[in-house]
Amino acid sequence: RFGSVYVLEKETEELAGKGGSFYTNQEPELVIREINVDYLDFRKVVCSRNGHPSLLEEGRDYEVEESGGEENWKEYRYRIGKENFTEEGIYAVTLCSGDRAGNLSDNPGREKQIEFAVDRTGPEILLSGVEDGGTYRTVAHDIRLEIRDNLKVREAWILWNGEKRKLTAEDLNRSGGRTTFRAESRNHWQELRVEAVDGAGNRT
Repeated sequence: RFGSVYVLEKETEELAGKGGSFYTNQEPELVIREINVDYLDFRKVVCSRNGHPSLLEEGRDYEVEESGGEENWKEYRYRIGKENFTEEGIYAVTLCSGDRAGNLSDNPGREKQIEFAVDRTGPEILLSGVEDGGTYRTVAHDIRLEIRDNLKVREAWILWNGEKRKLTAEDLNRSGGRTTFRAESRNHWQELRVEAVDGAGNRT
């Protein structure tokens, strides 16, 4: 087999691997192992946030531990520091390299790219047509609800007079995060509470 093989270590795999969570509310440290039968002539790491790429500097932005000898497979362990991911956004980290045999990993499909999102902001809940402590002299009153997030709302709950209704991500995507419901006239105070959780686990 020619060229490099890449392996994500456990926490990186759980975030950005196949079937990983993708979203996190903490800046992650990434650890990736590159394995090659030959020595590398060059290597580089490119980090993109929201589509804006920047070249990371070895020794400052990331460290590489090398192991293996002339008769063994060579391993390069990249540790990419969490300080590169302090801002919220969608990240793509790409590893490119070339070995002495001339195999280049920066050809399409040969480099290693991982993607994930950093999100520390909870969903925004907007209610219209109703106020805390408000009274309305009508037989029925329409209440409009909108739930927004900078990336993805995972689920939400509406607690209405002791009854709980769940809205899934599919429900919210289908409705654009909006829903309307009607409050019938009662001779006592009515209670409305809305909670939402986004893809990274931030709760509002």
